[in-house]
This record gives sequence, C-alpha cells and structure tokens, in this order.
Amino acid sequence: MKRLFLFLCLSSLSWGAELLNVTGRVMVVDFNSKRVELNIPAYKGMAAETRVCLQGKTNVKQTLDLKCGKILNIDKQKVLMEITKGGLTFSLGELVTVITENKSVGADRMIASYYDSMTGQLPARSGVAGGMTFGLNYFFPSVHVEFAVSHAVSLGITGVYGDSQANNTRNKTYGGLLGLTIYTPQPALGLNFELLAGVYKSEASFGVIKEEVESIMGAALIGWKGYFSEQFHYRVNAGAQYVSNQTKASLLDFSSVLPFFRAEIGVSF
Repeated sequence: MKRLFLFLCLSSLSWGAELLNVTGRVMVVDFNSKRVELNIPAYKGMAAETRVCLQGKTNVKQTLDLKCGKILNIDKQKVLMEITKGGLTFSLGELVTVITENKSVGADRMIASYYDSMTGQLPARSGVAGGMTFGLNYFFPSVHVEFAVSHAVSLGITGVYGDSQANNTRNKTYGGLLGLTIYTPQPALGLNFELLAGVYKSEASFGVIKEEVESIMGAALIGWKGYFSEQFHYRVNAGAQYVSNQTKASLLDFSSVLPFFRAEIGVSF
C-alpha cells in the first residue's frame, strides 16, 4: 500500500513540475561509503548536489523500488551518487531510471524537499519573513519568525505594528502573536494550517480625546508556503480571527470576528 501511494505521488507530480527521467547503468557499488556510480549517456538537467531517486527495473516489469540521495560528482558520462535512503540493492550492469527535478524554481524546491523527506533531512521550514497582516479595514506591517520542530510542525512568533490616521483620528496598534503551523503530508509540502493566539494593544486619539485598548486574539488560518529558491520563500495565509477587547472602546472598531490575511517574503534557514 505504501509503495502504491508513493507511485501515485510521483505519477501526479506533473502538476508541480515535469520530472526528468534518464536511464543509467550501474558500474560501481561502494557499500562502505554508500555510493553508486552510473554510466548515463544522457545526463542533461543534472548537476552536483541535485537530489535524485533511482528506480530499478526487471526483465519482466518495472518495479517501484526507490533509493534516494544526491549527486556527488559528474565526469563526462560517469555520475557518482550517494544513497541515503533505500539501501544499496544494486547489481552491476543493472539499468535504473534516475528521477530528478527540472529547473522550474519553486516547483523544483518542492520536489527537492519531497526527496529530503525520504532521505531523513528536514525541509526548510525555519526562516524569518517580513510582510503585511491585513483585513477589510486594517493593515499591519509584520515580522514572522518560524522554527521547525519536525517535518510537519513548526512554531512561530509574529510581531505586528500599524500607525494610521483618518478623519482626524489616529490609531497605533502593535502586538505579538504565537503560532503553531501544521504542514500537510508530502508531496503537498506547502499547504499548511495555522493556529494563532496573542495580544494587541491599540492607542487611539481624536483631538484631545485619547484611549488605550488591550485585546486578546485567536485565529485559524489556511495557507501555502512556496519557494523562490533554496534560500528565499513566500507565504500567504487566509482565515479569521476573534478579537476580544478587554476595555470598552469608543474610538476603535477592532473587535469580534474579523478576516485575517497575511502575505510575506522571507529567508529560509
């Protein structure tokens, strides 16, 4: 069942990026260093550090038996690979299909992260980003720091600050939010669900009239985290938040159930 699911995942990845498949012949198997050398006449699209998976064949039918790792070196038609998942069950002279990603940037990174999940490496969930948190009638510049604790879970801290003025009324709002993000299983690496909880503090003034309001908030969001490259990512979220004012406000209209949107660009690490 697991192999069938993996086969369906790889077969359906065409919506994210076109997989480049080339065939090579096993020339050397080094069990000590877990390396395999292939002779690949048509190795276009591959380079050192490219994440790859090898799919074996038999004389009767093609079988899904993936061994995954990365390319260490390319010397003409000789391609040296390090295998970190699936074992070295290769025979000399065996024909294998090398599955790798093409150069489609964001989708490339998604497939690469999928290979990482099979090799036991953690996807680039951690990072720091800047952007905007906004609703129908409010917007706050925000900074978001995310720390990965597993393949599927990350913790985040978001700081927001806004200063706006309209109709002789000035409103300054700042706050801190704690978040828990749960990512969906591979290969849908970017789809995620996030829960937020935190506090806002707002200061409003109308002429000589001033008031301060502290609010407690909670939010539920659905979003997508995509990758421009290995280092840079973008993230968009949409959902709703509930804001409960702790004091009665006359100048502020920032309470009850409100829409919540966030768009940001950041650096992964």
